[in-house]
Amino acid sequence: MIAIPLPSIPSFIYKDINFVGNIYILYCITNREIIKFGNLLFLNKN
Repeated sequence: MIAIPLPSIPSFIYKDINFVGNIYILYCITNREIIKFGNLLFLNKN
């Protein structure tokens, strides 16, 4: 994730935003892997 410092936002709030963004990216990646795994199981079932 590319961090672009915004002067108008206090740094402690900005850190929280960045933290949440990173968790969201991790969630998206793991979600995609789970979906892929689920598709494999589904294909094997049929």
